[in-house]
Amino acid sequence: MNSCSQGAVNATWYSKEFAIKTECLDGCDGPATSSVRCVNKICATFQFGKYAAHCSRGQNIQPPYPLELTKFSCDRNTDCLMHCAHGAVNRSWNNTNGNKDACEDGCVGEGTYPRCEKHICTAYRDDKPYAECTKVME
Repeated sequence: MNSCSQGAVNATWYSKEFAIKTECLDGCDGPATSSVRCVNKICATFQFGKYAAHCSRGQNIQPPYPLELTKFSCDRNTDCLMHCAHGAVNRSWNNTNGNKDACEDGCVGEGTYPRCEKHICTAYRDDKPYAECTKVME
């Protein structure tokens, strides 16, 4: 769950530790904040489609962040796009990190498109999963 004061936390722990909800402005549970998900033992939350480290709790939350939290993460299909060299990636990650150089015979082509599945941008080609362009670690 997201809490304003504590960020992304385990719901059972939060209900025991913070039984009384306190007022908190501009915290981690506003309208721009998406649902919490657990990745590599991190309770992670996202704001405006980007990983929000200040609202996340757990192990290893210092940079560099796992690529599942940045490059490949999604909540909906529109969070993803196809990149020629990197395959299915998070749109916000691409705007900051995506290589703008053109490439030939890559993951972008007729019949390829991304879908958000289990919070990971996943490539499809001709309506079938396209593993070669999913979670490309280049």
